[in-house]
Amino acid sequence: MNISLTGNLGSGKSSLGKELIARGFEIVSSGDIFRGLAAERGVSIVEMNEIAKTDKSIDKMVDDRTVALGKEKDHAIFDSRMGWYFVPDSFKVFVMVDLAEAGRRVYHDSVRKAEEYENEAAAVKALYTRQSMEKERYRGLYGVNYYQMSNYDLVIDSTKATPKEIAEEIIRRFRAFEQGDKSHAMLLSPYRIYPSEQAYEQVEKASTKTDEQAVETLPKQNDEQMKEESTKPVEVTVKDGKWYAVSGMDRLIAAQRRGEPFVSAVVCDREINCTRELCAKVEKEGGFQYRVYPEQAEEYSNENLIDN
Repeated sequence: MNISLTGNLGSGKSSLGKELIARGFEIVSSGDIFRGLAAERGVSIVEMNEIAKTDKSIDKMVDDRTVALGKEKDHAIFDSRMGWYFVPDSFKVFVMVDLAEAGRRVYHDSVRKAEEYENEAAAVKALYTRQSMEKERYRGLYGVNYYQMSNYDLVIDSTKATPKEIAEEIIRRFRAFEQGDKSHAMLLSPYRIYPSEQAYEQVEKASTKTDEQAVETLPKQNDEQMKEESTKPVEVTVKDGKWYAVSGMDRLIAAQRRGEPFVSAVVCDREINCTRELCAKVEKEGGFQYRVYPEQAEEYSNENLIDN
C-alpha cells in the first residue's frame, strides 16, 4: 500500500518528505513525473511548461502516469494535490497549517528565490489566492474538491509540529491502517483551538469550586491519566476561519499543558461564543499565548477553504 500526501501551500511537505525518505519511503511527486515526461520528449522543463499551456494532453499524461505508478509501486509516497484521487487505494494524508504561519515560512524561505513578497502579509494573500484558484481548477477538471477533509484518512496540522513528529505520526497511523484500522483521524495543534463558553461550562460544572479555583486546579491528573484523556477527540467547529472547542475542554488544556503537538479532534456544526476573558483563562492554565484572539479579524484563512 502507498501513501498519498496532499496539503496546504507552506505546510512543510518538502521537509516532511525528507523525513519520510530517511525512514525508507520513496517520494513520487507530480513534479518528478512532469520532469520525466520532459526528458522522454527531449525538452527542458521550461519548454515543457510552454507546451503544456496549449497542449492539455500533458496534464492527462501526468495523471495517467500517476495512476500507473500507483498500481506498480508499494510503500511509496505520492506527493501531489490530487494524489489521493489518482491513487485511490492509498493511505490518504492532508497536511494543514495556519495560513499566517505558512506565509511566515514562505516569506522567510531563502530557497524560494523565485518567489518575492513585500512582506509576510503579501505572502499570506498570495498563498490564499493560489489555493482558492487551485481548488476551483481541480473542481472544474475532475469534479472533486481536494479541500474536502472527508477525502482523507488522516488530516494533520503542521502549525506547531516538527517534520519528524508529523512523519512519525503518519507512519504510525499508516501501519495501523494496513492492519485494518480504517477510521478517519484529524490532529490539530492545541494552541490554535479557542475555547467556547459552551465547552468551558462543561469543565466548570464538573467542579464545585469558584471559577478562579477551577482554573487553578483544572485538570490535575497524573501524567498517565492526562495522556489517556488527551487521546479522546475534542469536538471542534470553524467560525470566521478559526477553530473552536465545542466539548473536551479538559482534554484540550491537558494537551496544551503537556506541550503536545497535536490533539485529536472531530468536526461538528455548532453555534459557539468566545470572549477574551475566557481565552485568558485557558492561556493561564495551558501555559501559552494565542497568536491572535477571536475578535481580531483575519482576512485570509485556510480554514475558510475547508469543506467537511
